[in-house]
Amino acid sequence: VNGYKNVNAGTAVFFIQLMNYVIGPIQQIPPLMMKRKAAFALMDKHEELLSANQNRDRTIALNETDNEITVKNLSLSFGIAERDALENINCRFKSGSCTVIVGESGSGKSTLLNILSGLNRDYRGEVLYGDKSLESVPNDSLYDVLSLIQQNIYIFNDTIRNNITMFSNASDQEVNQAVALSGLSSVLESKGPDYVCGENGNQLSGGEKQRIAIARTVLKKQQILLFDEVTSALDPQTAYQINQTILSLQGITRIVVMHTMDRNMLAKCDSILAMKNGCIIESGSFNELMEKKGYFYSLLTISGDDGSYSTN
Repeated sequence: VNGYKNVNAGTAVFFIQLMNYVIGPIQQIPPLMMKRKAAFALMDKHEELLSANQNRDRTIALNETDNEITVKNLSLSFGIAERDALENINCRFKSGSCTVIVGESGSGKSTLLNILSGLNRDYRGEVLYGDKSLESVPNDSLYDVLSLIQQNIYIFNDTIRNNITMFSNASDQEVNQAVALSGLSSVLESKGPDYVCGENGNQLSGGEKQRIAIARTVLKKQQILLFDEVTSALDPQTAYQINQTILSLQGITRIVVMHTMDRNMLAKCDSILAMKNGCIIESGSFNELMEKKGYFYSLLTISGDDGSYSTN
């Protein structure tokens, strides 16, 4: 007791401050332990999903000539749903062609893309790459020739060049070609190849991220590109530029799920699939479908003056 009589206000404040350095870290231990437990649970779940998605019977490898896709009697059900998510889909995506898939929200556009990209293999029917069944193709071989580009592109907190090359030993000539084809030339001219993109690309615009994703696939020489509503979060001008880039990728099989009805894109693509309630209602070229004045025509004619029509 006599010892505490000699403690003044300054000493007390100093003591309390020191205690904060001890108590603070101790208070962080319980939430960190909970996060650690949750992380291990997610890792176990991820490993389980990866294991479930592997099949030792898939031994047929694709090559760069297997870039034509044929879909026969394709159907897919989700549990106790009242109707199939996809029902009796039959179509062909010709080698080097650009096909646009349109339809209202829930029509099955993204579901079809998920099957083509191997993300969902619980379908009925047949999907052929060239003359090889998707059921017999392992994922690593599929992704050697195919890439799925979605709205959210993961960007490393590194340079633009490294985000394009994914840290591979690509030559300058190969990188420059990928940059030119993806429409990134002006970006590199203004920012430079050593420009750091920031955490998950927070120093880049949405359009620049999409172009980096396209450049990655061009650099890998993948022959099939699937685009799942990649322009839905972009402004009209940037969306137009990205669509023009997709159209310019000659020799690559492109399948584009479109969020808005871009008249210019639709008029210049090779074919259009119009989906509704899990079925392909109409298919053909832009002029053919406009002359038919059916479902596709009705979607397009209710669009705004800019030709865009939100399907959500």
